[in-house]
Amino acid sequence: MTTVEIIFSGVMEAFRLAIQIAYTNIFFQKTESESRSKKGIVYLAAFMIPFLVYVLGKNVYLNLLATLLSCFIVTFPQKGEIRNKIFFGFFVWAVSIAVDFVAGVMLINISDETAVNYLASIISVIGFLLSALMVRQYNRVREGEQIPASFYLLVLILLAGVGTVTILMREGQLTRMSCLFLGGTFLIVDFMIFFMYDMLLSNARNEKEQIYMREQTRAYEQLLRDGRENEKRIKAIRHDMKNHLAEISQLAKKGKNEEIISYVGIIDEEMKDATPYVSSGILELDGILNYKIREAEERGVSVISNVSVPETLQISAYEMNVVLGNLLDNAIFAVEELGELGQPINLSIRYEKGCLYIRIVNICDESRIIERGGQLV
Repeated sequence: MTTVEIIFSGVMEAFRLAIQIAYTNIFFQKTESESRSKKGIVYLAAFMIPFLVYVLGKNVYLNLLATLLSCFIVTFPQKGEIRNKIFFGFFVWAVSIAVDFVAGVMLINISDETAVNYLASIISVIGFLLSALMVRQYNRVREGEQIPASFYLLVLILLAGVGTVTILMREGQLTRMSCLFLGGTFLIVDFMIFFMYDMLLSNARNEKEQIYMREQTRAYEQLLRDGRENEKRIKAIRHDMKNHLAEISQLAKKGKNEEIISYVGIIDEEMKDATPYVSSGILELDGILNYKIREAEERGVSVISNVSVPETLQISAYEMNVVLGNLLDNAIFAVEELGELGQPINLSIRYEKGCLYIRIVNICDESRIIERGGQLV
């Protein structure tokens, strides 16, 4: 093996390792439990094992085993169950073999064996990168996110370079070094675009999370203000209760039933003012619901709520913000848009058999409803 081939193999293996690490960010939550030096040692081992086996051995079966071992090693710094790490290792290994096979098939009729090896490695790495992009996007779609138009553009960019070099190579328009130069250039550009795209998406998600957390903070602040205000009102009612009872007693002695009913109604209204809209006992849920219902009533939209959940239920404040915040915002907007402010929004939340059911009913402009593939969008 020549020096150029050894350097080329090392560079390709480094690219593969970077993609494996990108895969771990898809399958496992990011953790800072391990120091950078320990991670560096782990990733160096994951790089050196397949690289040395390939350079020194040139045995197909040993190469496959070394690649599989590398896929397992990169999971060491990650938090997760052993079975999840085993699944990850075999999955990434299988994807790696699949893209190697596809790359070989694409170049099967080219006679220059060295050029084929170079180009097949480059195509394989780009295919591996594309697989990571597809798996990550699939996970985000499962989480409820929409596929952005930039995703399709990125896929097109990744495929364009591979197609261009392959066609030129098949037509005999490229020398071995030209093939290596163009293929390497496309690979570097693809990697730069991929990680820039990933960074932009991460920044966008972080910004969205910060928006939701700010809204949750405002909800908590409003909940605390309501609590303090309600406590003052209740104290005032308790302080005046003797006087209220004395007044009601005097009215009863005089047989003034209508005045008693009116007087009790005034006290009842004061008690209602001191009662939050929702009081399930779960701070995360009560905070966002009371905040949104108050916001709706300030905009002239009434909300009828029925919440029945156990106080021991563990709920993510962020998830409640995302789900209930979006649902109620859409419902309030739909009612406002029609100008039917007298029509209430009916909100029902219940917990049954391990599932949290949320149902929101509101009027809307039916002409704005779009159906695609049997689903409303």
